[in-house]
Amino acid sequence: MFQINKKDLSLIFIILFIAFSFRVMYLKDYKNTKAYPVLAHSDSYSYLVWAKDIVSGDFGSKAFMKWPLYAYFLAFLFQLFGENILLIYSLQFILGALNCIFIYIIAREIFDRRIGFVAGLLCAWYGLFVFYEGLLIYTGLSLFLNSLLFLFILNIKDNPGRKNLFWIGIFLGICTIAQASIAIFGILAIGWIIQLKKLTPIKTLINFSFFILGLFMVIGGVTLRNYLAEKDFVLIAGNIGINFYSGNNPRATGTFFCPADITLNQEDMFRDSGIIARYETGKDLKTSGVSNFWFNKAIEFIREDRVGYLKLLFKKITYCLSQYEFIHDIEYQLIAGKIGIPKIMFKDLSFLLPFGLLGMLIGVRRFKDSALLYIFLIAVSSSIVMFFIAARYR
Repeated sequence: MFQINKKDLSLIFIILFIAFSFRVMYLKDYKNTKAYPVLAHSDSYSYLVWAKDIVSGDFGSKAFMKWPLYAYFLAFLFQLFGENILLIYSLQFILGALNCIFIYIIAREIFDRRIGFVAGLLCAWYGLFVFYEGLLIYTGLSLFLNSLLFLFILNIKDNPGRKNLFWIGIFLGICTIAQASIAIFGILAIGWIIQLKKLTPIKTLINFSFFILGLFMVIGGVTLRNYLAEKDFVLIAGNIGINFYSGNNPRATGTFFCPADITLNQEDMFRDSGIIARYETGKDLKTSGVSNFWFNKAIEFIREDRVGYLKLLFKKITYCLSQYEFIHDIEYQLIAGKIGIPKIMFKDLSFLLPFGLLGMLIGVRRFKDSALLYIFLIAVSSSIVMFFIAARYR
């Protein structure tokens, strides 16, 4: 386990003080904007409605169309505190401040205390973290869980016993149903850690199987729920196909793109995508069938216009490595200029990215110590580039 001494406590206090101060000032102004408490017909609103349905006992008769963990997390908070949105935002801001401490510990363990302190401060100072913690969507919770997962993996790196691997698998499953892209990192990271032990092929396979067992106990539970609800095999959520097509089609821009004849609102997008898929196929498709329809349309575009796809892929890679944040959440436009504190916070990576890229190059010399960071960057970036570039994913 990681040790925290008096020097750490003083630095942690400074990071927490700054992180909490920014969030308190943000919330004070945020309450006076049109986006507060929840903007109608936004992604936050759809999660709000979903959580209310869960509280009322309506668990749905269809497979999940979005990552489900946040909706159940929100429903749990509603059960405890009622529909107190201000309290829920406050709790999410607390998780965001704690995430800054996780970043501090990660950087301290991989590098040193000084670098950890700088990393924690930069995390506390990054405006978009605060913005997404102030929405009723999964991003803030996912960031918190992913940092905690990274810490857990870092902690068992030198002792990847079967028990530890099983529990890491369980926790990765929880993170995956919050936002699925993290699964790629978890699998690659555990694979790398196990191979470092230079075990026999049989022992390597057995150890990895314990990890996979834990992972699919969680994911399998969601898959079973989807099957019981709709008699349809949907691993976690049915949004994969339409999301993949949104990022890979003849008119795709590299960022979020809403296909023709589909309403921009998230819930209506899922409805419209189903209507179009059923109309064009002439079949009464279930959730997996609709997802496969859009996925296959994207694959058809890639096959028929390989040069166009390669250009699009290159554009997405440059966007992923860009200093700009591509924000398609409508709340951001409504609060721009209405809240004071973001004006002194980082709004994009213009300042941070050059140092980050330089650090990635210099860090290759000590790859063994910082390999998990490279694995994380490659895994998560690849998962984003496969679809489209958006701030909440990046």
